[in-house]
Amino acid sequence: MGRPRPRAAKTWMFLLLLGGAWAGHSRAQEDKVLGGHECQPHSQPWQAALFQGQQLLCGGVLVGGNWVLTAAHCKKPKYTVRLGDHSLQNKDGPEQEIPVVQSIPHPCYNSSDVEDHNHDLMLLQLRDQASLGSKVKPISLADHCTQPGQKCTVSGWGTVTSPRGRFWRPPGV
Repeated sequence: MGRPRPRAAKTWMFLLLLGGAWAGHSRAQEDKVLGGHECQPHSQPWQAALFQGQQLLCGGVLVGGNWVLTAAHCKKPKYTVRLGDHSLQNKDGPEQEIPVVQSIPHPCYNSSDVEDHNHDLMLLQLRDQASLGSKVKPISLADHCTQPGQKCTVSGWGTVTSPRGRFWRPPGV
């Protein structure tokens, strides 16, 4: 499969504008979405988690069998993507961990300015195709922009309680 279709770029942009709510990234002031709640298990089968070793880096979204969309500020030399996860603390069976073979940040992203969030988009090519099913599948991409004021759903790996929760790490890490 080649790169995702260019017509989906507007959808990607919209999704990543909401990306701050997805990731447990250290630049965030708060790890929760205001009024957020835990999703029903596997109700967001496109949700991806980027890991460096056992450490959560960022969230993302599966946009194709071996393509994940995330934020360009999440770029690292080496990481894996976990799909099919509901809880970062507990394994329940459908999780898939796939290494990233290529990171493609938006060509206009300015990585030298941490305050510049323009073009903060990146595609990740996974080494293998994800095994698709009811608990892992690409997000359906819109073919038009949403209307101002339209309610949207945001999902991610933040906490739903304050103060900040802690993400699971294996003993000794």
